[in-house]
Amino acid sequence: MRIPFLLSCVLHAVLACLLVRPAAWTTAPEEIKPEAPPPPAVSVKLTDAPLPAAPADADDAKRSQGAEAAGPVKISPVKSRFARPDGNFVHIGKNELKTGAEMTLALRSLADYDFTPDEFSGYYFVHGDPGRFLVVADTRRSRGGLLFYDSGTGLTRVMTAFAKYIYTYGPSLDVQKPVEGSVVFMARKDSELREHIDERSRLLWQPKTPPAVMATKITFREKTVSIPFDGERVPSLLVTPDGDGPYPGVVWLGRECPADTAGQVGLARALAARGLAVLVPNAACEGGTKLALAARKAMASQACVRSGATGFFGAGAQSGAALAALTGDSGPAFAVCGVGVDGPPPPAAALRSGARLLILSRGPAPSPWRAFGENTAGADVVETTSKRASPSKAATLAGEELDAMAAWIKGK
Repeated sequence: MRIPFLLSCVLHAVLACLLVRPAAWTTAPEEIKPEAPPPPAVSVKLTDAPLPAAPADADDAKRSQGAEAAGPVKISPVKSRFARPDGNFVHIGKNELKTGAEMTLALRSLADYDFTPDEFSGYYFVHGDPGRFLVVADTRRSRGGLLFYDSGTGLTRVMTAFAKYIYTYGPSLDVQKPVEGSVVFMARKDSELREHIDERSRLLWQPKTPPAVMATKITFREKTVSIPFDGERVPSLLVTPDGDGPYPGVVWLGRECPADTAGQVGLARALAARGLAVLVPNAACEGGTKLALAARKAMASQACVRSGATGFFGAGAQSGAALAALTGDSGPAFAVCGVGVDGPPPPAAALRSGARLLILSRGPAPSPWRAFGENTAGADVVETTSKRASPSKAATLAGEELDAMAAWIKGK
């Protein structure tokens, strides 16, 4: 009778265990999920579509669809545009990156251009001060450095290199110490110039007394003109402002013989900066009046030269040559004679009807020239009070005289 009882106890115990077993026995083991594979590497594709962001308008929405199929967008006959993933654009044409404005600025920050001192030389106009120029002349051979000249104050100094783009000067023309001023050149290569961005070369002048002066380099148009003369063709340089004109034209005969070619070109640019077209004939001394007349005729045929507004300019020893050319010319013409105490007297010749003459003198004009001007119809005498040093032999006259000359010619 004990066996059924024991069996019953065992059955009850098993049943109790089944009813009260731990939850862990009844819960399925937690599923172990495999780790997600790493995201695939981003494949950068050059496409003209914008990034998949909310398009600003319907056109943008259309461009964002099917971008890969659309490919680059051709924006000119030689250039295509690609959109980068960061939203910027790259321009490519003829198998090379195009140096647009943004690219130019980016590349310039990495590039280190080399400039020679002669690339700093030239005429710079002063911002906010019309008619004022800063002149930098390459006088390394004659003075050992660059020559700096301010037409506004007459300051003339020889500069020495302090750093790659920085030059300094001292208290007087050739004295360098102590430093009293500096010029910083912000030069640009011609290849950097862009049509719609003003990237011309500039300089920042920091004189002894503030304020600093900013000036921009003036560009000129220069070309060779052949002058028919004695069965030959004489090559001559024509310098004009950077424009189509027409401008009054001047045949620049120089100051002395033999001619200082660099000096003649320098003054030609100084006059071009004041709105004149200037022809510098080669061998003006040897050719004399006959070559001067042929040069004026060749200049008058240029499209950039104003009709009926051409003449001659001679200074010093060549002042008489300018007057002789004027008296020997049969067309409408003028002459400017830059005279000084060491120059020759005027030739004994009367001006023909319609001819105009300017006798230009720094200080009182020599008596023979003054008398000639006062007693000759069509002649004007202008005496300036400027005693400023010329920037170099390139400028036989100071800025004040050149301004007076340009104003007189333009008024004819």
